[in-house]
Amino acid sequence: MKHAVQEKLLSFVVSVYDVDEYLPAFLQSLLDQSAGLDNLELIFVIDGSPDGSADIINEWKVRHLPSAIVHEQANAGPSAARNSGLEYVTTEWVSFPDPDDVLRSDYLATVLSFLETKPAKSVDLLVTNLLSLNDSTGEVTNGHPLRVRFNKKLQIVDLNRHPNYIHLSAATGFYRTGVVSGTELRFDERVKPNFEDAHFTARYLFKSLNPRIAFLRDAEYLYRKREDGSSLVQTSWQKPEKYVDLPKFGYLDLLQKANDDLGYIPEWTQNLVLYDIFWFMREDDRMHSATANIAPGLADAFHRTLSDIVEHIDEHVIADFRVIKTNWYHRQQLIHKFKRKPVQFTHVSVNALEKDKQMIRLRYYFSGKLPREEYRARGYIIEPVHAKVQTYRLFGHEMMCERIVWLPATGTISLALNGHRIPLSPGDFPDTPYLLAPSRMWKSLAGTSVPPMGPAPIEEAANNQSVSFSARVKAGLKDGQRLVNEQISRAETRSVASTARKLVLGLVASQQREPNGTVSLRGFGPRRTRSYMGALPAEFEDYSAFDVRVIKEIARSKEVRQLFARAWVLMDRDSEAHDNAEHLYLYLNTNRQDINSWFVLSRDSKDWGRLQASGARLIEHGSPEHLILLMNCEHLVSSQVDHYVVHPYAPRMFGRFSWKFTFLQHGVSKDDVSRWLNRKPIDLLITASKLEYEEFIENGGPYRFSSKDTVLTGMPRFDRLQELAKGQGPGKSRQLLLMPTWRRWLLGETISGGNLRETKKEFWDSAYAKAWIGLLESEELRDFASIHNLDVAFMPHPNMRPYLSDFPCPSHVSIHSYEDTDVQALLANGAALITDYSSVAFDGAYIDIPVIYYQFDKSDFFSGNHVFRAGEWSYDTNGLGPVVEEEDKVLEALRDIACNDFLPDAVYAERISETFPLRDSNSCERVVNAIEELSRPLTYAEAYQRVVAPAPTAQDEGAVTAVK
Repeated sequence: MKHAVQEKLLSFVVSVYDVDEYLPAFLQSLLDQSAGLDNLELIFVIDGSPDGSADIINEWKVRHLPSAIVHEQANAGPSAARNSGLEYVTTEWVSFPDPDDVLRSDYLATVLSFLETKPAKSVDLLVTNLLSLNDSTGEVTNGHPLRVRFNKKLQIVDLNRHPNYIHLSAATGFYRTGVVSGTELRFDERVKPNFEDAHFTARYLFKSLNPRIAFLRDAEYLYRKREDGSSLVQTSWQKPEKYVDLPKFGYLDLLQKANDDLGYIPEWTQNLVLYDIFWFMREDDRMHSATANIAPGLADAFHRTLSDIVEHIDEHVIADFRVIKTNWYHRQQLIHKFKRKPVQFTHVSVNALEKDKQMIRLRYYFSGKLPREEYRARGYIIEPVHAKVQTYRLFGHEMMCERIVWLPATGTISLALNGHRIPLSPGDFPDTPYLLAPSRMWKSLAGTSVPPMGPAPIEEAANNQSVSFSARVKAGLKDGQRLVNEQISRAETRSVASTARKLVLGLVASQQREPNGTVSLRGFGPRRTRSYMGALPAEFEDYSAFDVRVIKEIARSKEVRQLFARAWVLMDRDSEAHDNAEHLYLYLNTNRQDINSWFVLSRDSKDWGRLQASGARLIEHGSPEHLILLMNCEHLVSSQVDHYVVHPYAPRMFGRFSWKFTFLQHGVSKDDVSRWLNRKPIDLLITASKLEYEEFIENGGPYRFSSKDTVLTGMPRFDRLQELAKGQGPGKSRQLLLMPTWRRWLLGETISGGNLRETKKEFWDSAYAKAWIGLLESEELRDFASIHNLDVAFMPHPNMRPYLSDFPCPSHVSIHSYEDTDVQALLANGAALITDYSSVAFDGAYIDIPVIYYQFDKSDFFSGNHVFRAGEWSYDTNGLGPVVEEEDKVLEALRDIACNDFLPDAVYAERISETFPLRDSNSCERVVNAIEELSRPLTYAEAYQRVVAPAPTAQDEGAVTAVK
């Protein structure tokens, strides 16, 4: 570093590489600083940038800040560039902003203002507030995981007292230059592709015995989230060094340096490393994770180093980690896998009770071999009614296992593991076993919330006006606080009852006029009441407290409870029907009129008129009627498991749901969707194929499901499909079907929380669009269809519907959508089916249509970019047709099918038979029986039928010792 008279207080060292698109905005944000640039030393390091960044900076320097230093060097990476820049620093404080980001106009003024205060003298590190800047929309959001550090305008934190207040970014940190230069501290160039900032920051803080950090909320730094996902942070998951160099030279090296420099590893340092490790676990836990296809060699290297890292971290620090909200099972995985102590079973959670089935659920975690279990009830050693072992893995490596057991809840139970009696504790495992937070103290011992220590967070509304629910949420009201009773006066309570009563009477009138028609609260009753319903907000979240009370009052009324008594609510997508739920509803309507069944659908759907004309009892999705129905129903049954189906309203407003949810599935599950389905509130999972069923309930597999909640019945839609196929006689036109699935990365955000999606402009340049357009426009495909007298039909997945109207298709190809086509009729006419990864192949194969899998983007599809990961099911060894990757191979496979009279080859015919053990027309009946079974109590014989031997007498109790 240069040693000169300090004329300025702050320095920026800016590493520049390939940012010419973003540089102008960064440079302009410097010029816009309200404090000016007189107190700023600006050092640019051009790190071999191949674009026009150097020209932009040099021109800007000449025009605006001649004193700026520009250093150019061959590309060596951001750490090396920052180290080069440090040689020029002459000021008291230095920071390292990135040139693709932006600073608020008062950024420097806020920092300089604080540095003039007395508390600044004792601060080692100054940290500014990082916000996220959306590159495409310009929207600025405050969603950083560590944003709690900026709850106050200024927080000065002693890290040893508050080890959760970690900091990782050099871009938003200001460091004392004297400490950096005096210890010759530099960025470690081996640490990449990230964490080099945290590594540098932690080693800097090691220089202080009691490191203190000042967090400045009003100094806002806007981190740019690039639209193309090309920033270093956004692309780091694809880099091999993320799994090799980073753990070794970043995490492990930092822990070892702490031990060498300080003689111990501070808890805040352990938290810093854990924070980054938990992001690995979170990423791999995501359904569309970028780590889905990590190479086995990289996974092995990561786990070897991770084992060494965790040895340096105290168990209580892992168990009680709360820097950010972290899954309990993630923390337990590190403890079970790497702390290398004998398994000690000190706690078994009893955290669920099935009232109807009269069963309870026990859970405990273990690693290695399943312990020897002894379950006792009613004087006998019994076997569980249902049991499962779910395995948790990180990058394919087993971390730990969870034992899930269901026992009868009608007798006193006990459990011994490996000969030791284990305490049974109602409720979930304690989230922080070594810490007792005030919220737990007051809730468990006093049955109330922690009393406030200051003024209420929300001021009284002006003129005593009612505050809406959404406004109070935005103001920071917690879920546990009572909203409705506080906001409704006595007069309003009378108005609630009156309004609700009039609406109920109107509903009764509508039912008397149309007993089998659509239920509506809006078409009848006094005009003023009808106007009230029409003025309700479109989103439940925006209902006022008055609205919430009215809806609850209606739902509790005798008439409504009678109307929706023990109701079954069925729905497919909110925007369309035609799937398993509609087929099951039609079956109920015809064969089980004793069941109070209703069908939910958007009124804008093209299927609404068709179903209404058929006499279906429809409820509009997202309407108050939908809400009231759900508050009274017994079963929710759907082919979809998205948020708008299973969580259509906020429990904090209307109470927790009590229905049982049956997931009919949209198609046969062949890939690993455990990361998606395990989080869903599924009480009954319907399957149609043998291998699919076995994979769901398999011990040691990734799914939480067992024989308790999974049944092999066949899909409801298969009944009609088979009947249609039988009705296809000679002389009818046949179809060559092209039915690809969707790609998550080619769709935008959901529209209004439903199933429809926004489009992306890059779709038409994607491999997906080019491959399918190429096949559709193929002259060979046209000639093949003509020779065999086939019509060519193109029908992509419903999620691709936004692109369908613009899809270029030649005249001999007809385009179909799920919205306006009878899919089953189309399949029943099929001569051959070309798909990619779609489960529609199972539908086709179910009626013996030959299948071809056209998989031109296999690596991308299973890389985690889509919602699926490859599971045990293999397209090559279990697929129902040949797998090809090139267009000419598709045509070759079609010619082979034609030579076999458009029947599946013998190999695939045998696989089809093995896949579908139930090929009849009784799927709907089996599904209904399974749903009804959910509410039937176990008989004594069923609950205790697996008796092994009488329990030992008191004299034999020595065989089982209690854990003290």
